[in-house]
Amino acid sequence: MRISRRNFIKSLTASTAGVAAAGLLASCNSAASSAPAASSAPAESTAADASSVQPAQLLETDVAVIGLGASGMLAALGAADKGANVIAIDTAPNFEATTNTHTTGSWLVESSEQLKYDHYLTQEQAFGRIMEGTNYQCNGKVVRNMLKVSGRAADIMIQGGVQFMYAFANSDENTDWLSRGGHVYLEEGEPRANNFREMCAARSTLTTMFSTRATQLLTGSDGKVTGLLAEGSDGVIQINAKAVICCGGGFLANADMVKEHFAGAQIVNQGFATVDGSTIQMCQSVGAQLGKNFSVSCNEMGAANFKAKPQYSWAPGRNTSACFYLPLFGNILMDKNGDRFINEQRMAEQTMYTGEPLIRDSVYYTVIDSANLERLKTTPVYDFLSDGSKANIQGIDSGDYQLGTVQSDTMSYAWEGTRSFDSGKVDSFRVVAGLYAEAVQLVTMDPNIKSAKDLAGRAVSIGAPGSGVYFNAIDVLTAAGLTENDIKPQYLSFADSADALKDGKIDAAFVVAGAPTPAITELCTTNDAYLVPLDGDVADAMMAACPFYTTYVIPAGTYPGQDADVTTVTVKATLIVSASASEEDVYNLTKAIFDNAADIAKENGKGAELSLDNATSGMTAPFHKGAAKYFAEQGITVDAQ
Repeated sequence: MRISRRNFIKSLTASTAGVAAAGLLASCNSAASSAPAASSAPAESTAADASSVQPAQLLETDVAVIGLGASGMLAALGAADKGANVIAIDTAPNFEATTNTHTTGSWLVESSEQLKYDHYLTQEQAFGRIMEGTNYQCNGKVVRNMLKVSGRAADIMIQGGVQFMYAFANSDENTDWLSRGGHVYLEEGEPRANNFREMCAARSTLTTMFSTRATQLLTGSDGKVTGLLAEGSDGVIQINAKAVICCGGGFLANADMVKEHFAGAQIVNQGFATVDGSTIQMCQSVGAQLGKNFSVSCNEMGAANFKAKPQYSWAPGRNTSACFYLPLFGNILMDKNGDRFINEQRMAEQTMYTGEPLIRDSVYYTVIDSANLERLKTTPVYDFLSDGSKANIQGIDSGDYQLGTVQSDTMSYAWEGTRSFDSGKVDSFRVVAGLYAEAVQLVTMDPNIKSAKDLAGRAVSIGAPGSGVYFNAIDVLTAAGLTENDIKPQYLSFADSADALKDGKIDAAFVVAGAPTPAITELCTTNDAYLVPLDGDVADAMMAACPFYTTYVIPAGTYPGQDADVTTVTVKATLIVSASASEEDVYNLTKAIFDNAADIAKENGKGAELSLDNATSGMTAPFHKGAAKYFAEQGITVDAQ
């Protein structure tokens, strides 16, 4: 059996908990184009005895920090707050060019702001999620220590006047994990840099030095690190320190290190050109050991398969290379030693958050059953993936699938032989149950668009021609007294619509999906985007014309910056099954879903919408007799065939 729309029944939210190397802060890097160019190739990093060096400048301090990005700045501030004299250096020319000035936000646990809300994400919950998502290959002690101090890192910035938008506000235990830990910067560029500059200047024991590249760690006769050498505008600087904290970033801009640690994989560096691995090499030169995992998520690493088509983007909904679809086949992945190296379900659900292990080794193995193996010999990889509601219905009709999830409107078109099924009706399926609302969401960044009627003359994304989104958009336009010719239609995907809105290429976009929708969440996180209500005369006209539409309220706080409820219309994600499926099998499936609805809701936020009334109302196609038998036991009669 196949649930091909959203893997709803068994879905779990992604492990998104990424934390920085120093254990203080985690960030998502912006595009490499916004980063400063690397000043030069990294110097050969070796340990050195202080006595063998003749520096142009000699400095003494308690703590030296390499890097003033996310981790480094917080480490420097934290040490200064403890009374230490601190010198922090960075290759960037100023705060405006540091990595942390160009990031979106941070994923942190138990900050003072989080603790104000019920159901805040605890350190223990976050730890369990990270370890499970990485198949327990991360260093557990390090992860615990990072989580322990991450909330304090947030509080240091909050107390310093840094403004955040809190993605976790109004969340609960069923909210996705990214939102439950999300601290999103409200300011970008120079305003944020000024905040950081003022925070550092307020610590009299903290000195910051820019355009300064660390080249060597210094050690004493006992092998203990005693300081570092750096190159500045005036020559070599020696900094003697009681402790050195290395926060120089990763190595994705270093082709040799990528080749060494990622088995020659071609990957895209979506971070800064200065992240060249030189700090890591310096640490290795004095005996530091590398762990098995370089990150807890591929997104945090900022990397992707170079050959992915379309080119990789971290935005949810984008496709990636075919190798990432392997877990969808129901197989088990093992490394060259025969050990499982990844949580296959996590990878299948959130590919780009868990993909790093696939590029660590040149060889890995899969355990797969013989039936799937035979299918793989003749079936292209992409045929294992569904193209949506219409494809799922057609797959059941052809006998390729037994089970699928579809939108209730597309199901109605198939049963009646209209719109996307105007070539002929399909009646080889039966309804199991309605699952959850798929809201028709009209999103814009234009404050002059207050209703659907304001779309006249605007560039509007309405989905691919013939898709479910397309017909939903046409229904909205019709109810508003408009036609497709009255707008400037753009036929874009959800993710491409979000990009086009940010770039000012379109004025509004239709998205039909369960709320919150990742593409809209991302858009609202960093932009002044909002939902346009679809209510009043527009909603009434749509429901009068099409019985599968119902009104739906998207609660305040569903998206960042959404301060009030938004009323719209919705279709329903509906579970359908082949008409030939046995009554016993469908009865047991229906019983398993609704007898365990509470447990499903714990794993998937949309599971909270599972109810007998929602399951049986608004269906325009007949139920399977097996489902009808279960509902009859609950006192509900449905039309069945």
